[in-house]
Amino acid sequence: MPPRDMDARYTAVIARGQTVPSAAADPVSRPLHALIVEDSPEEAELIVRELERGGFAVVYERVQTAEAMRDALGRARWDVVLSDYRLPNFSAPAALELLQSTGADLPFIIITGTIGEETAVAALKAGAHDFLVKDRLARLIPAIEREMGDHRQRRERRRAEEALRASEAQYRSLVDHAVFGIYRATVDGRFLTLNRSLVAMLGYDCADDLIDAGMANLFVTPEVGLEFFRRSRWQGYLAGTEALWRRKNGDHVRVRLSGRLTQDPASELPVFEVIVEDITDQHRLREQLRQAQKMEAVGQLAGGIAHDFNNMLTAILGYAELLTDQIGPDKAIGRDLREIRIAAERAAALTQQLLAFSRKQVIAVTPIDLSALVRNLEPMLRRLLPESIRIDCVLADDLHLVMADAAQLEHLLINLSVNARDAMPGGGALTIATANITLDRAFVAAHPGAVEGAYAALSVTDTGTGMPPEVLRRIFEPFFTTKEPGRGTGLGLAAGYGTVKQHGGYISVDSQPGHGSTFTSHFPRASIETPALTTHSRQSSPVGAETVLLVEDEGGVRAFAKIALQRFGYRVLEAESAETALRLLDSLDMPIDLLLTDVVLPCMGGRELARLVNKAHPDTPVLFMSGYATALRTEEGFQLPGVHLLEKPFTAQILLTKTRELLGSSAERRQGLA
Repeated sequence: MPPRDMDARYTAVIARGQTVPSAAADPVSRPLHALIVEDSPEEAELIVRELERGGFAVVYERVQTAEAMRDALGRARWDVVLSDYRLPNFSAPAALELLQSTGADLPFIIITGTIGEETAVAALKAGAHDFLVKDRLARLIPAIEREMGDHRQRRERRRAEEALRASEAQYRSLVDHAVFGIYRATVDGRFLTLNRSLVAMLGYDCADDLIDAGMANLFVTPEVGLEFFRRSRWQGYLAGTEALWRRKNGDHVRVRLSGRLTQDPASELPVFEVIVEDITDQHRLREQLRQAQKMEAVGQLAGGIAHDFNNMLTAILGYAELLTDQIGPDKAIGRDLREIRIAAERAAALTQQLLAFSRKQVIAVTPIDLSALVRNLEPMLRRLLPESIRIDCVLADDLHLVMADAAQLEHLLINLSVNARDAMPGGGALTIATANITLDRAFVAAHPGAVEGAYAALSVTDTGTGMPPEVLRRIFEPFFTTKEPGRGTGLGLAAGYGTVKQHGGYISVDSQPGHGSTFTSHFPRASIETPALTTHSRQSSPVGAETVLLVEDEGGVRAFAKIALQRFGYRVLEAESAETALRLLDSLDMPIDLLLTDVVLPCMGGRELARLVNKAHPDTPVLFMSGYATALRTEEGFQLPGVHLLEKPFTAQILLTKTRELLGSSAERRQGLA
C-alpha cells in the first residue's frame, strides 16, 4: 500500500475511533495489540511488518501527541507501547511519563534512530524496558516476547499479592471480630499479636496495654503460670488447658486455652497460636451442678442412716421411758435412765435434721404468710439474740401465700438467725425481710435447681464476718462447720437447705469476707388457697381394751410397742411383715380395731397393706409409723391427706395418745353411722 493511501486509511479509522488491523494478519498467529507512538506512517508500517514476520497478528494504533495517546490508553487495552524517541510535538520520555501516570503496567520499548548511549541509559533508568534502533529490528520480536512474558509474570505476581492482601485482610477481620480471644506469643509468654475480643475479655483499653502487661502477669497464681509455660513448651500444644487469669480490674476470669506451637515466618522462631475461651460462667454452672449432685448423694446417705438410727432410738427412748415409769424418777437408777432419755432425744433431734437435709420428712402444709410468721417469731428471736445485735424487720404487706409447714419454716428462721448471731460476736445488725420475687429465665440459667415462677422470698442478712468462696461451696453440707469443736454440729444450715428444697423452693447465699452474709429462701407462690389445717388434741385416758394389729419388721421397735400397748390394756397381735399380717387377719373370726404398721416393710409396704385391710374392713383406722416416710408423701413432698403418722423415734406416751385419738374418733364415727 502506498504511504499516502496508508496514511489516509489510518486517518479515516481514527476518525471513527477504531484501531487498524494488519492486512496480513493470520488468524492462527498470536494476537498483539500495539500502541505505536510515531509521527511517520511509513515507519509504523515497517514496525508492523516486522511484527507480522515474527508471527504476531497485529492490531495497532498510531499516535503522535500526548492527547491522542491518553485517549487511546483510556479507550482500549494494549499489550505493548512502541515509541519513537523524538517526535515533532512529543517524545519517548514524555510518552513514558504519561503511561506511568495512568498506572498502566505495559512493556514500553523505544525504537528510534541513532542516539547517544547516555540518552539510552537515562531512558532505561526512567522505566523504559528496551531500546532498539530502527534499522536493526532483528531484536524487536525477542524483546517484545521477553517483555510480554515479564509483564505476564508481573501481572500474575500482582494478582497473587492482591489475593494475599485480601486473604490477610479477611483473616485479620475474622480474628479481630471473633467471639473468642486469639493471640500469638513467644514460648516464654510474651504477646506478639492479639485480637480485640481478648482485650475486651480482660478489660484492657487497647491491645498495647495488654501486650505491655504481659501474659505471665495474667495468672492469679504465678507458680501456676510458670508450670503452664513449662508444660506447654514440652508438649508443643494446648488442648483445652484451663487457667485462672486476672482482669485489669483485679476480677478473676477462668479461661480455656487451645492452640499449637508453630514457627513465625518472619523471625523463624517458635511461637504459640492460641484461642482463648472465657468459661467463667460455664465453670460456675458446672461447679453448681457438681455441688447439687453431691448434696443429693449425701442426702440419700443421710436419709438411710436416719431411718435405721430412728428405729434404734425408738427402742432406746421407749424402754428408758417404760423403766422410768416402773422404777420412779427419784431413785438413782431413775436419774440414770433420765440421762439416757436426754441423750437419745438429742440424737433424735440430729436425725430429724438429717431427714430435713435429705428431704425425707413428711410435712403437713397450710397456707402461710411469711410476713406474719416473722412477726409471730420476732419476740422469741429478740430473746434468743444478745442486745448487741439489732433486729430490723422489713416485711411486705401484700406477700404471696406459700404452702408450707409452719414449724419447719420457724426452725429455718431460727437456724439462720443463730448462725447470723455467731457471725457477729461483737454485735451488729440482723435484717429479716420478705418480698415478692419472680425468678426469670436468666436467673434460672445462672442458678441450677431454681425454677421460673412467682415466689415469696425470706431473706436474713447479717453484718458479720462473711465467708470466703471455699466456705460458701460447702456451706450446706451436713456436719461441715467453721465453728470450734463443741459449738455446732454442722447440721443447722444443712437442715434449712433441705427444708427449702422439700417445699419446692430455692435458697441462695451472697457473702464476702468482711461484708456479712445474706441467705435468701424462695418459696413458690401458693396456687390454691386452702384453709389452714387444725388439730384437736384429745385429753382422754391412754387406757384401752381394743385389738391392735402391730406390723413392724424391726424386732426392738415391735417389742417395745407391744409392751407399751399391753400395759395399758390393749390386745396386741404382732407380725413382722405384711404377708404375715394378712394371713393372721384371714385366720381371725373378728375384725381388728386398729392397724399400727411401719411404712417401710420388706416385700409389701405399709401403704399397700393398709389398702388391702381397708378394702376388707373399711372402718378400720390405720396409724403409720416411720422415720423415713417417703411413701406417705405427695410428689411435692407433702403429707398425703387423711394419713395419720407416728414419726420415729416416739415414746410410749406419744404412741398411746395417738392410738387413743384414732380409736376414739373411729368409735364416734361408727356411733354416728349407727
